[in-house]
Amino acid sequence: MTGLTTAALTSVIDRLEARGIVRRERDIGDRRKSLVRPIPERMTEIGRLFESLDRAMRQALCRLHRGRPDVPPRLRGEADKVMLAETKKLRERD
Repeated sequence: MTGLTTAALTSVIDRLEARGIVRRERDIGDRRKSLVRPIPERMTEIGRLFESLDRAMRQALCRLHRGRPDVPPRLRGEADKVMLAETKKLRERD
């Protein structure tokens, strides 16, 4: 789904946990699994990180017209541009 390897995803979760954004919980039904839960007190803060992405995606969608057959490919192109720009913004914050 994400395209990340198990090791890469574990590393992402480790970093989120170290920053106090998520916590791991054991899955009672399957000891091999861990559940990753957000820390509720951090959700407003995390939401603010995505405000710019939300605005940019809404603007990208507004540029596209309904009912046009070329919208799905154009949407993917627009979404790719927005995600790259927003990722760059997030990286520059650190």
